[in-house]
Amino acid sequence: MQIKDKKLILKKSLYYLFGFLPLIITLFIYPHIPKHVPSHYTAVGEIANWNSREQILIIPFLLAIFTYFKPKIFVENFKSKSEEKVSFYSTMLFILSIDLLSMLELFTSFTGEDFLDKF
Repeated sequence: MQIKDKKLILKKSLYYLFGFLPLIITLFIYPHIPKHVPSHYTAVGEIANWNSREQILIIPFLLAIFTYFKPKIFVENFKSKSEEKVSFYSTMLFILSIDLLSMLELFTSFTGEDFLDKF
């Protein structure tokens, strides 16, 4: 196998790993989450609203759908190698940002705490 093929396999593996990891983690932890989780905070960081735990599945499912369908719907043809790199890194930055958002939501749902006052 050539080095170029190995890099492509690594890129695709990272893409799908980070795209589906929040869903896998959420489904694994889901049975241990309380039935009601915080869904809204006030400006001072107090919990203002509670919702059912099913809400924490929304972001991971949407990210998994995006991860699966993006390469199939948006076929990218690049004129230069730099365009390809920018596209890959910006997509990965987007996915990692959503991963962090999903993990933050999972953390607050799992603990059920008002943690915003610690910042």
